[in-house]
Amino acid sequence: MFLEFAKPTVEKSSAASPDKHWKRHIHPGGWIYYGHRRDRVVTTVNTYDPVEYQKLQSRYRDVDPKSFTFPDDDEYRKYQSDFNRTWELLIDHDNYQWIDHKHAVAGRFNQNLSDFLNAVKAYEGRFELAFEMRERYWRFLQNHPCDHQLPPGSRRHIYDVLMWCKADQTLFSTSTSSFTTDQAKDLLDISRELSDPETRLAEENGIYYASSLEVWFTAAVAATIAADRIALGYATPQARSLRNLEKRSEVADFSHPHFRATPYIIFFAISFALFFSIPTSCLRQIIDVDRRRFEGGGINETRWRRFLQSQLKGWSDSNLLATVMIAATVAFIAVPGIDNASRSITLLSALLSIGSVLMGQYHIRIHEPRSSSTAQTGLDYLQNVGSSPILAIFLSLPLIFISWAFVLFVVAFIVYAVRGNDAAGTLALLMAA
Repeated sequence: MFLEFAKPTVEKSSAASPDKHWKRHIHPGGWIYYGHRRDRVVTTVNTYDPVEYQKLQSRYRDVDPKSFTFPDDDEYRKYQSDFNRTWELLIDHDNYQWIDHKHAVAGRFNQNLSDFLNAVKAYEGRFELAFEMRERYWRFLQNHPCDHQLPPGSRRHIYDVLMWCKADQTLFSTSTSSFTTDQAKDLLDISRELSDPETRLAEENGIYYASSLEVWFTAAVAATIAADRIALGYATPQARSLRNLEKRSEVADFSHPHFRATPYIIFFAISFALFFSIPTSCLRQIIDVDRRRFEGGGINETRWRRFLQSQLKGWSDSNLLATVMIAATVAFIAVPGIDNASRSITLLSALLSIGSVLMGQYHIRIHEPRSSSTAQTGLDYLQNVGSSPILAIFLSLPLIFISWAFVLFVVAFIVYAVRGNDAAGTLALLMAA
């Protein structure tokens, strides 16, 4: 069982596959994967390609059979019936994963059978709390929905959670629920519109979309719920404190000892002295989004999107101001009799305005595609950046440039008011002489 397919094939099928038990499935997203009806094996490897299939067979023909054989220990005996009837094995050239449909849980990649059985045993009677194994299971169904049935009560589960998310977001604007109000509403509408397989005609249930779309949708929503519950410590003693932390709109407290370290002192000094404290304000926003420094804190999708939208609006506004500033500096340079000092300062102001536009356009081009991204995208983004103070300065450059451009323009105007006519008067005296 499970690895019988790996034995050399002598029986030829009339189909393209060298083994007649393989069935090709089309995911609602359009890609193809394969299932072995006899051995209950699922793979994305093209089993209709003799070279790829022989490579896959060779990979699992050489493994230790004990790693894939149900142990004889009495403590696992009660799971053997489910193992023989409902378990599946997801494989490719490098990895394998055990899938337990009876309890709706899945193992880690390359987790041996005994370890996975121990994990299943540890959650006996409370599998609804096995969030990591549940998330892996839902991801499996999301990626392989064809010829699979949903666990009992799963549609009602996601419906109840979506209803809670909608109510929670409506009552508490800073809610930490898995989905925004609009997302919950749209997903509830989709859930209601998906027809029950029992009400479909027999010929409709034979169509891939009729049978697999419901499985894919339910699994995708359930996987998101499971991942969110892991992040928020659902059903743990810390759940309330984590939720209260997540609900706070601002968590940045610069009086905390953490911010008294030398690098932060230098950052605050430079920000105040040279950058009008703009990076400090940006750092506060970053900390409010990235709460990993707090115990149990993380990155919330709603805050992440709100942060990006706020930054995008700021960059768009600075670009508009910079465009007006460029026009003003060009007009000022064209004033007759302007002295060299005023002209030089005005040119520097114009260059800073141009720099503000260029940096603003760069930031918009980089960040706008992420404006509707998930919390995982935000986590990857902030992990790749590393230093929050440096990121704060980098994101603040358009506003810093336009602020200095305004300051220099005012300075140039004052210099011209004081000295601009001196040059013209000197020229008139020379001409009179």
